Amino acid sequence: MTPESSPEDTAIYGIEDDPVLGKYVSHYPGERLRLLIIGGGILAVVWFVTTVVLWSIEDEGLAATITVVIMAVATLLVGWYVAHLWNREVILYVGGFSYREGSQLAYLQYSEIRDFRQRAERVSYFGGAIKRTIYEINLTTAAGEQIKIGNFYKHVDEMGVQLESRITDAQLERAQAMLRNGELIPFTDHLSVSIDGIHADSLMLPWADAAPPQIKNRQVIISTRGGDDWCRAPLKDLPNARLLLALFREYTVQENPTS
Repeated sequence: MTPESSPEDTAIYGIEDDPVLGKYVSHYPGERLRLLIIGGGILAVVWFVTTVVLWSIEDEGLAATITVVIMAVATLLVGWYVAHLWNREVILYVGGFSYREGSQLAYLQYSEIRDFRQRAERVSYFGGAIKRTIYEINLTTAAGEQIKIGNFYKHVDEMGVQLESRITDAQLERAQAMLRNGELIPFTDHLSVSIDGIHADSLMLPWADAAPPQIKNRQVIISTRGGDDWCRAPLKDLPNARLLLALFREYTVQENPTS
């Protein structure tokens, strides 16, 4: 369970509890300093390249005019890019979250999220001299709206953990009701679960015969209790992976209380 916000956190950001979504939990604003550094770096590169290219022009007035025009266009484009990402923030509450993108602001309950996908990839630049982790969170609402959250937020790794945990809790309650009603819960085009077991295309593995799934090489591996590899699903193509693991924990324990 993630600790709730302290009074000090609320005081710093001036964020109050929401009458619908409940108690304020945490706040994740955009990385504005990073945006400024990126924007400044792009303009510096454009200025350097322009200066080198125009170095051989003898008419200094013409060279200066071309430089001003190029820098003006580059500044407008970079300014649009920075402004597009400037006013972004995610605020978590006990019952849901708010998502701001520029002038657009949406309030969503965790139960309104249909699909949750999260990817974290470690990348290296300049032969490993610079390393960073790229985070990508993709949410799909019950209405089909898409929300993408990436590295332009402070503490995006922590945000991803909290969002996944709270969304999964809401999904699990809904999934349990669906299974009790005899409904099938799809995860991919080829993988789904029912009250009877796990379905992969036309095959079915009863819960009693399923071993706890493993995650290796960016895949969820489903095996039989005998150790046979039964089904694999790449994590990048598997929404709500944590929900699938939660259902495995619940139903394999229920079917096999001594395992």
